[in-house]
Amino acid sequence: MIFNIGMLTISNIAVRFLGMVYKVWLSQAISPVALGIFQLSMSVYMVLITPVASGLPNAVSRLSAKYMKQGHAGAVLLSGLKIGAAVTVFSGAVMLAGCGFLASAFLHEKTAWCVILALIPAVTLGALASLPAAYLHAHEKSSYPAVFEIIEQISKILFGIAVISLFASGNTSQDAALAALAVSFGGVLSFIMLFACCGKIKKTGPDYTRELLQNALPPTLSRFATTLLHLGTTTILPLGLMAWGLSKEAALSQYGILTSMAYPVVYMPLTVIGALCVVLLPEVAKNLGDYVRLKQKFSRAMFFALSISLLFSLLLLLFAPAAARIIFHQPLAGTFMVMLIPSVLFSGLNQVSGTMLNGLGRQKRLMINNIIDGCLGLLLTYLLVWRFGIYGFVVGNCIQDILAFLMNFSSAVHFIKKEKQS
Repeated sequence: MIFNIGMLTISNIAVRFLGMVYKVWLSQAISPVALGIFQLSMSVYMVLITPVASGLPNAVSRLSAKYMKQGHAGAVLLSGLKIGAAVTVFSGAVMLAGCGFLASAFLHEKTAWCVILALIPAVTLGALASLPAAYLHAHEKSSYPAVFEIIEQISKILFGIAVISLFASGNTSQDAALAALAVSFGGVLSFIMLFACCGKIKKTGPDYTRELLQNALPPTLSRFATTLLHLGTTTILPLGLMAWGLSKEAALSQYGILTSMAYPVVYMPLTVIGALCVVLLPEVAKNLGDYVRLKQKFSRAMFFALSISLLFSLLLLLFAPAAARIIFHQPLAGTFMVMLIPSVLFSGLNQVSGTMLNGLGRQKRLMINNIIDGCLGLLLTYLLVWRFGIYGFVVGNCIQDILAFLMNFSSAVHFIKKEKQS
């Protein structure tokens, strides 16, 4: 377990660092408005991959670990791929048929339909990469996804730099589409590598489609609902900023600075904590009913997450303003980073608490908590942005992360105690 966490941590840090360097280059290669359109398009992308990339990988990891002794892990993966392929093909068809509507409604730019089209390969094939990765995690082969994630990131960055350097025209929609095309390239490459790494998959065992759906649907519906709510938030944010007094270009520019410069730095600890959560999920599933071990694993995971978050918060407080000026040439990014320190502290703890609930099989409670969290984010955005602009959105972000942690942490403690009684 320690080795797998270490490999995933190293991989996640490397991937996030490379991504941050790429974002720095991207912020200078294309305009802030194009960057804002690209980030808004990624919100649409997140909605469309949610049915495959949220609950289903967790279900594949959980059931692969559960049925490994019977030799049925391969059957679990194949059933998961069957479900995933059906969903992603449908999502790709929606993007192809509705690219104009999606661009107009969510990207606030009618000509940005090409950004949606550029993301179709990422949705149809790239989203499926999470399933063989989950299968490998269940087999305690986390080093393979860790290495391939770095290869994917490097390939995506090199591809993005090449196409933007060659074809960037200054047209905001077309430049955003080139950045989106790099995401698709990396996603497709990741799926090919991870699926090949699984080797010859044994088909022995029953069809686990029904059990996978039973395990995957609650967290998937939860994530889908919260992602839709997040999309609603990102859709009304530029409108709120314009109502506050900014032009459309200035609103998209501020959104691009926040999401492409401040967020990647602020949420960097989640890459380390996320590595822990990937390994923690199957470990919890293997120890259901053992109250002492579950309590021990949860306590250690929370201590680890808190330590990482506190250390990084201190670094942000000391160095964020200067780093933003030097690296991004945007002092506003440094202001956002300091304001988001409460989110740094609580988002990692919330991630561990949510993983614990998932491992305990309490997906319905997690779904309810996440939907409440998403509704709260939408409400806070509506109430605060019109009065305080982008700063109101950042404050609302912090409040949302704190309340989400309190809900998931109290739920996790409650259900761990129930394991003692069972």
